[in-house]
Amino acid sequence: MTYTNRLNSWIAEGAMDRNCILQRLGERITDFTKDEEIAQLYQKFQLFGAVDNGKPHCLDQTIFLSFLCSHGALPSSLTEAGSILFNILQYLSQAPFSHQQLLPEALTAEEFLRALTWTHYEKACLVNREGNRCRGRTPADHRRLFFQSLATDCDDRILPLDVKEWQQQTERRAFELTDYRHEFARINCDEDGDEMYHDVLEVIFSTQPVVDEALAPVEQDEFHSIAKKLHGNDVYLHELTIPPARLHTLVKLLLVARFGHCGMLPDEQLPELSRVADSIVKLFHRIAGSGITWPMFDDAARKVPLLFDTLYTVSFNLLGQPETLSDLEQVIPEPGNILTLPKLTQLASVLECDFSWDDFCPLYQYNSDDNSNTASSLAETIDTSGEYPILLLVSGKISHENTTEDAVFGALIANITHDGTDIQPKPQVDQDSTLLFQLSPVHDVFRGNVGRAGWSVVKEELCFGERDCGVALVFAKGLKGATVVHSLDGNDKAVYESSEWRGTWSTQVEVKAIEIWSYS
Repeated sequence: MTYTNRLNSWIAEGAMDRNCILQRLGERITDFTKDEEIAQLYQKFQLFGAVDNGKPHCLDQTIFLSFLCSHGALPSSLTEAGSILFNILQYLSQAPFSHQQLLPEALTAEEFLRALTWTHYEKACLVNREGNRCRGRTPADHRRLFFQSLATDCDDRILPLDVKEWQQQTERRAFELTDYRHEFARINCDEDGDEMYHDVLEVIFSTQPVVDEALAPVEQDEFHSIAKKLHGNDVYLHELTIPPARLHTLVKLLLVARFGHCGMLPDEQLPELSRVADSIVKLFHRIAGSGITWPMFDDAARKVPLLFDTLYTVSFNLLGQPETLSDLEQVIPEPGNILTLPKLTQLASVLECDFSWDDFCPLYQYNSDDNSNTASSLAETIDTSGEYPILLLVSGKISHENTTEDAVFGALIANITHDGTDIQPKPQVDQDSTLLFQLSPVHDVFRGNVGRAGWSVVKEELCFGERDCGVALVFAKGLKGATVVHSLDGNDKAVYESSEWRGTWSTQVEVKAIEIWSYS
């Protein structure tokens, strides 16, 4: 039987209808999901009653929020964020057809499992029949699904599409695969459709009915006409935007749930949590009067690479209890110190390193009233702070014309012994090498280039980076002030890479406190 005959037969049988494809997608997901997780899921759903539309044992928003609150996964003060999380699961339950149909008001166990799978990158990669006939899903594809699920606005008038630039960015993202999977990289934006269209095409191909194991699958190109019919032409990725306030609400939950149960966050720290979320949203929201576009979201999400993993962590509560770091509260110092719990969750959303956060403690603390410390003594403290990675934090005030603003900058020093003269490669694929960061008023990360000198004492100043290229953090002799330089010039020669969207600037920091954190 030819490809065409097989395909026509499936169409005649209704096997290529949207619901049938989603059913086969669910079956494919079940095949690579642990039996005990599926059993736990159905056991939990048996506790949920039928809803108004007659679908038995469904999870609606009210039940979902109640369940998370009762299991310590959602603070009562963040129920709006819980509602947004449920909206995301509604969207993902129908992926890749989410923009072509009404989303379900309540989720069946099968729909919830599909949604949960899309929130986990490694599991979502198994959806595609990755190989010579189908591309491999990339981390950018994973981020894009989160973007699409959060986007509520369509507007291409404020930011018209630059087709050439969009295509270049798409090609770059499509080839961001690890070496052993790089042969499965393919462009997923072309004359047939954009990235959202190719999601549809890939799922249709990967879930096609199996007639005979001995028969080769119908080639992906044969499904274009069906994919175009199912995808439609009403919504395009470049038209979607996320309202900043919507992202801000969700980010607060993603931060506070980073370490498991949310009950560990005292109410008095909620204002600080909101300020941390402000800093992160500024990273995403780059043009006043516009929403957050996909290119903005993708670029920003790379600076908080672990933040959206929490979507899976929180949702997984329906299958099992999250891990909780019960000793974390004991680590956090008294109010007024730099590293508050909200800022710790911010760092934990950024840093991929071998930190045991509940064993973290301050090794060195300096305040502006102490006149005995110098930039040279700070450098010596860093050099003798032990064998483990350290966090260097500096807080203070920066001036803008007639106003001042609180600011926090810092550095992750991954290898104290060598990185001062020669930044070392990542110790493991999933761990960071030495870098600089900014926690407020705008969140940002400036990654170090391997082989460059991470820091040095020059003319009694402690310099991280070089003033004339990339990013530099320079402590003055008496540690009363610091200079931050952010230059787009010479980024290829920089010690620490700058962020293109922020342009070239420098600022003076009136230093209030400096801390070094590591293991005791």
